[in-house]
Amino acid sequence: RKLDAALDIEPGEGSLLFDKAQVLAQQGMNKDALEIVDSLLAVAPEHQELLAMRQQLTAATGNVGESRRTAKYHANVRSQTANAIDAEVGETLTLAEQMLASGNKEQAKQLYQAVVSGAGEQPKALLGLAKLQLGEENFALARQTLRRAFDAEQSDTEFFILLSHSEIKLGGYKAARDVCRQGLKHWPDNALLCRLLVQSYEKESNWLEAYRVALESIRLHSQDADLRYRLATASFNLLRSRHNFTATAILDCQKHIEQAAAIASDENKQRLSLYLAEIFWYKGEALASKQLLEAHMSRFPDDIEAGFNACFVYRTLEEWDNYYRTNELGLACGRRLRYQGALPQWNLDRPKDDIVLVMPEQGVGDEILYFHNLRLVLDNCKKVYVACDPRLEPILSRAFPEAIIVPIKRIDHQDIDVPKEVMDSITSWVAGGSLAAMCYQQFGRH
Repeated sequence: RKLDAALDIEPGEGSLLFDKAQVLAQQGMNKDALEIVDSLLAVAPEHQELLAMRQQLTAATGNVGESRRTAKYHANVRSQTANAIDAEVGETLTLAEQMLASGNKEQAKQLYQAVVSGAGEQPKALLGLAKLQLGEENFALARQTLRRAFDAEQSDTEFFILLSHSEIKLGGYKAARDVCRQGLKHWPDNALLCRLLVQSYEKESNWLEAYRVALESIRLHSQDADLRYRLATASFNLLRSRHNFTATAILDCQKHIEQAAAIASDENKQRLSLYLAEIFWYKGEALASKQLLEAHMSRFPDDIEAGFNACFVYRTLEEWDNYYRTNELGLACGRRLRYQGALPQWNLDRPKDDIVLVMPEQGVGDEILYFHNLRLVLDNCKKVYVACDPRLEPILSRAFPEAIIVPIKRIDHQDIDVPKEVMDSITSWVAGGSLAAMCYQQFGRH
């Protein structure tokens, strides 16, 4: 009744007529419904919902032949519509690629979005859109876009590569590995997927797995410079982290580094030369190590980490001037001491009324090594606080009763937490290892 009332007001309204046809069909009045559908098809002969309804109504009224003809015509209309959409999508994607080639990224993005809005989850459009989002470093949105069209069985290689890359950028290392492994089932010899799989372990500092996967990948890609570099890096860090300084492990690591350096880019060759310098030092070949480090420092004088590494070689060779000079670089790069502070560093030219905090070095062994020079600072300032490992407090208190010993528990990779009352009272600070350098410069002794 409501539909009839509405049709009295708007007798030719198509949507109202379509609704009435549906109601009549539900009530079993198929012939009346069919009359309405046929009148609407006379105006819109390719309307797919009307054609589907006509197929059902002709079958319901016993006109099987007409139902089949309608079904065939409906299938042809669907095919033509799909072909027209595909053609339009293809033209739009081609235009988007042309826009990209000419540098019009925003226009290309709008075209990709138009395809997705009009034609649904079109993989090529979503892939193009994700690439633009990756270029903008919008990794979360790129991952979301790629996931919309990703199919572990149907997607092409680029989806696997870009999705894994996005996951790594967002810290989803396990998810990245899952995508890589799914991709490697389809393309077991894809070097990019192998690299990303290794990288997912590198980001977690899981050097054992990074080494294992890189070594396995090298069997398929022996001349892949990136994989060779990653294998050398994993081998080097595995040696260091496990302190596995056996002859076999050292020589194996050296082999990987030299093989990687033979085909590496100039930038990676420089990093590999630093690895090799450290390996030579582990082998007892300090002169060879020194040669590599000094060659690197002549090219990159601002690389303070490499300069600090050189101090261990100079100490081995007993080149004391170079040793103490490069050892001080450990403060600048944070490897000797995770503390800088706003106060000045103490030296022998500071005022005699200074109140000084002596900071501990890398561990209890260094504290034992360097704190025998405490007399140098005690004799040249007003008051001295000595921060140390709690185990050394009774020893230092007996050895230097005039010093105020401050036991501090340290946590790896965290700044030293000095009590506030100590920080509020001091006027300068000095690292324990720097006292040895001052002693050597002043007296020629260590």
